[in-house]
Amino acid sequence: MEKDDISLIKHALEDAPFGVVILDYQSKLVWLNDVIENYAGVSSTELIGRRHMTLPPQFEWLFKPEKRFFLPETPHRRARWLKAINRTLHLPQATACVHYYMDISPEQQLRQERDKLNGELEEVSLRDPLTGLPNRRALLHLLEPLVARSRRYHNALSVLRINVGNIAALTQKLGPAASDQIITTISQ
Repeated sequence: MEKDDISLIKHALEDAPFGVVILDYQSKLVWLNDVIENYAGVSSTELIGRRHMTLPPQFEWLFKPEKRFFLPETPHRRARWLKAINRTLHLPQATACVHYYMDISPEQQLRQERDKLNGELEEVSLRDPLTGLPNRRALLHLLEPLVARSRRYHNALSVLRINVGNIAALTQKLGPAASDQIITTISQ
């Protein structure tokens, strides 16, 4: 490989939009790009040439990254979620380990928001929004094991359904707020 090719590869890795760390066969950090400096919150000169045991615990992720992990905020960096991909390079003259890191904080935030909304949706889909009582779907789900137990042990099971009739006329006569108050009072 010619000198220009090596220079081109070095510049490509330096300008990569993701973090790159290269460790030698003895797990000594031999190279990292500016993105890793940003993630670590320290200069590359403080890390290059160092081994796992010679660095504080907050830099362990550089040597043994998990597939997905959280880097907490420090005075020198913002908090972020990272995804790591590890590759071992077996070259004739040496073996090296390359770690690639991608900031997945926006995706992780979307996952957390999705999970929260799914939980809220599940709650809403099983509860009446006005009274907070279980709706028909929830009742059928809750009654299923009770009915099975009642049949198995030949025990009586009672279900009471109250139908408040002509809500439309009540709403028209008293207004929506008053009819909602009546329904809420009956539900309690």
